[in-house]
Parts: sequence; structure tokens; C-alpha cells
Amino acid sequence: MTDAPHPDPMTWLTQWYARQCDGYWEHSYGVSIDTLDNPGWLIKIDLTDTHLADKAFEEVAFNMDASDGDPSSRWHHCKVGDEQFVAACGVYDLLTVIGIFRAFTDAFPADAVFTPR
Repeated sequence: MTDAPHPDPMTWLTQWYARQCDGYWEHSYGVSIDTLDNPGWLIKIDLTDTHLADKAFEEVAFNMDASDGDPSSRWHHCKVGDEQFVAACGVYDLLTVIGIFRAFTDAFPADAVFTPR
């Protein structure tokens, strides 16, 4: 399978995940997308044993001043800690936080040869 030059965010995330799967990584690490009750999304992406594990990420937060519990609220919060990218966001911001993760990975292209710790 060849990666499209500019795939949509979900296709890109699927491709990123597939590139990490080496017969070992996927047994201990991965990507999870869950729902929040406020409402919104929570996405966790393990960076352990990837080329991003030790890379710096500046926390990102955005809140468009909407009332709590309003599904149309636009907000997101992204950070990296304990070798994991974690993002919480509003109902309509899932693709935005995947885009933020994509920008993070684009800032640190994978080396030709990456050897996990």
C-alpha cells in the first residue's frame, strides 16, 4: 500500500499506526480514541519505541468560550507526557487534534533507520 500524498486525517492516522506495527510494538502500544461525557473525544497515541518518544512537544490549548456541555463547543487540549500524545477535544474537533499530532510527527521525520530502546 502506498501512502497518499495528502490523505484525510483518519487515513493518515491509520497509515501512521500501520508504520509502527512491527510485530512487537502493537502488542504493548497503540492508538485509542474514546468519547468524553462533556461531550467530546479523548485520543491517546503511544510514542514509546517510536522516533517521537523523546521529542519535545509544546502543549496546545484552545477554547472558543462556549457553555459547558454544548456539543457545538469548539475546544481542544493536546500534550505529550510519559511517552504518550494525549488530546481531549470537543465533538467536532477530533480531526483537528489528529492534525496537531500530524504536525508534530512532520516536525520530526523518522530517521532512515530507527532502533527502539
